Amino acid sequence: MYDRPAFIRPPYGNANEDTVSKLESRGYSVIKWSTDTKDYDTHNLQQEMANVKNSFNSTGSDEGYITLSHDVYEQTTTELTEALIDYTKSQGFQFATVADCIGKNPYQ
Repeated sequence: MYDRPAFIRPPYGNANEDTVSKLESRGYSVIKWSTDTKDYDTHNLQQEMANVKNSFNSTGSDEGYITLSHDVYEQTTTELTEALIDYTKSQGFQFATVADCIGKNPYQ
């Protein structure tokens, strides 16, 4: 069994260089998102999907995306998750864990 997670998402995605450096010195990899559904703000599936599509279209990442959504909202865990999966697959993306993407064990 592992002691603790190796990945950390800073609150609100905010972490200055000093914070990142300190976390990395303790064995953490700081992981941030590249696409925000804004499900915490809109509570509207069509708007949340528009946010995702706009992000995908504006960044044009060949490396993929990490999408921020929150499991505390029922709509997110039901409708939005299903819509995100369908949309990203239709765009030719595959799903992977952060650990697979960066080649690190998710636990220390």
